[in-house]
Amino acid sequence: SRRPLWLSVVLAPSLWLLACVAPGFVGHVGYRVLLSSLILSVLIAMVAVEFWRGRQEALPSRWPVIVLFGSLSLFFLSRIALVDTLPFPFGALPMEATWVATFNLVLLFHTLVLTVLIVALSKERQEFDQRTKAQTDPLTGALNRRAFMARGGRLLQRHQRDALPLCLMFLDLDHFK
Repeated sequence: SRRPLWLSVVLAPSLWLLACVAPGFVGHVGYRVLLSSLILSVLIAMVAVEFWRGRQEALPSRWPVIVLFGSLSLFFLSRIALVDTLPFPFGALPMEATWVATFNLVLLFHTLVLTVLIVALSKERQEFDQRTKAQTDPLTGALNRRAFMARGGRLLQRHQRDALPLCLMFLDLDHFK
């Protein structure tokens, strides 16, 4: 578990507040769309990168979460390129109801799917932890009998299929506690 990146948590709202103090920023829709899109895109991309960094944890829901956070980051980044050509909330032109509805649908879709995937990711992580605890000795970290037999069976099948040699070493440690 990593520590939070407090600088980005403090820097993003501070940047927005600083911009709001600047003359003309609040009154210009284009500036607000540009800055909010840039801030949100960077923050959401950082979330996607954090999920990507934990990819060694083999959880099936991780990749869809990464893809959805990445697509949401690209969605906000695309607003920067479209600021002068589309109506608000996509750009800075006068607001139109269909564009507001489309924007809200995109955000609602991402929110709902990401919520389901984050819950699934949490469930998968708990199942993985329970499975690991059920198969290993808490003191030594060695496999218990059931896990040893299952892994050994898979190893034997693979070596028989590939016709590779296999060696098993057995050590009997007297008075091992």
